[in-house]
Amino acid sequence: MPKRKPASSWPTIRRDLRQWKKIHEEFPGDARLRPTIIYALPLALIDALRTHAPNLMTEADAHFEKRLRARCVSGFWARQPFFSDILDGTRIELEEFEASAVFQERFRRADQSYRETRNIIATDRFQPAIEKQRDRISAELESRVRLRLKGYAGWLVTHHQFRLEMQCFITSHERLMKRQFELAPWHLEHLPVRPGDGPDEIRHFRLDGSRLLSRWSLSEMPVPGLPEPNRLGYMTTDVIPDNGATATGFSVFVPWPLLVDKGLTLREIGDYYQNKRDLTHLEDWLQGERNWGYERFSKLLELDVYRRRALIARYGDRLDNQVEAVDRAFAYFWDSASEISKRNRSNSRLSIDLVRRIRTRHKNRLAACQRAIDEYHAWIATGAPRDPNDIARENQLAEEMQTTVDSWESDPAYQKWISRKRKSER
Repeated sequence: MPKRKPASSWPTIRRDLRQWKKIHEEFPGDARLRPTIIYALPLALIDALRTHAPNLMTEADAHFEKRLRARCVSGFWARQPFFSDILDGTRIELEEFEASAVFQERFRRADQSYRETRNIIATDRFQPAIEKQRDRISAELESRVRLRLKGYAGWLVTHHQFRLEMQCFITSHERLMKRQFELAPWHLEHLPVRPGDGPDEIRHFRLDGSRLLSRWSLSEMPVPGLPEPNRLGYMTTDVIPDNGATATGFSVFVPWPLLVDKGLTLREIGDYYQNKRDLTHLEDWLQGERNWGYERFSKLLELDVYRRRALIARYGDRLDNQVEAVDRAFAYFWDSASEISKRNRSNSRLSIDLVRRIRTRHKNRLAACQRAIDEYHAWIATGAPRDPNDIARENQLAEEMQTTVDSWESDPAYQKWISRKRKSER
């Protein structure tokens, strides 16, 4: 067995600071550019805020927000632009972004598996067929899938258990997070995992990150705390797991003759596999979260990002006296000004009330998240013997090692790890 060389240096994080330098040159010394993570507002919301909350967002503020949006699409993290598909995947084609070239490399890496599969089958004969299949996919189906996944993301960012696990991850890997280590498969898969392959700090980041993504069925997090749910695989070139259930979901083969049963649903098949996995952490979502549907949770995601993380962060001192005006702006943003203007005052008022109810629900869920985090810190303060992350990490590493133990059971690094683990269990 060839001897592995331990990693002598940390992976290189490729950065592109061109857009950051440009926005910084346009607004030198602006306090709104100081946070590590800066979220950009969509153009339609900027216009709605300018119209319905002019005391919150002046003309100069609107200009700043539009220039920020043009430079980074979804936002900046550590001075580098990031893109959130769940938030902006349907808008990026409708708006012009000066930063679009920044994401070409990112999209190329994110779509690598798709492209490799496509290159294998995309001959002159198959290429037109693939394009026709993609065109035949109903826009309604894509919209339904995206809305439900966006609702799931909204549920996650205000779910106490997810927020607690995310906080534990950030705390455990604060140094690497400052280096902008990405929580994405195309980044994690290049990090060392086995003992002796690299620094324990980086190996633990990979193990903890992979477990966090798979446990909550996420494809990535473009920035800490902003989840991107796994997509439904239905295209010819989509990478689909083997039949069966995993931590992220389930995959089945459906023969054409079964389409005769128009009543056969995903839920029926899912119930069969669900009983084979521990999904207690997703129980509230799968049961409908007390009739608070995915449409409202999708709006709750936008409220969390655009109101809490963007507006309060940049204009919090003005927001106290502009709450109702901001609610009205969000109502117009969600329903579109052209449709609202055709309704009478009472119907428009109902829409504003809906924003208020979503904002209240958001506040209550965040309060529950904070209580969970406070209880965790109190538990640690009592002298808890071990961090739960350490236990889960060891279990995951042991499981991964077991699958390949035959190929490197004579590896000295593996033997050393096993010896240390057995001593700790005595």
